[in-house]
Amino acid sequence: MRIYAVEIETAAPLAASLAAGEPRTVEYQPSFVDGIGSKMVFPNMFERARGLLDGSLVVTLTEAAQAMKLVAERNRIIVEGAAVWQAVPARARS
Repeated sequence: MRIYAVEIETAAPLAASLAAGEPRTVEYQPSFVDGIGSKMVFPNMFERARGLLDGSLVVTLTEAAQAMKLVAERNRIIVEGAAVWQAVPARARS
């Protein structure tokens, strides 16, 4: 089993940090999916994440909006932007 973090494209410091091999600060743009993004990852959290995760999946705002719509249409549930993170990668694989 593989374990991935999911970040939004407007705030994805973990993906940048994993690629660089050290904590990085990225440009942060507020969006409706602020709950899964930030401008930086703390060094101690980076070390833990690097040891536990297989990577970070970065999703677009469009993918997040489409997943929110899909959850609403199929399940009659309205979710906030950060709550839909698990549906985006799953939708991409279907």
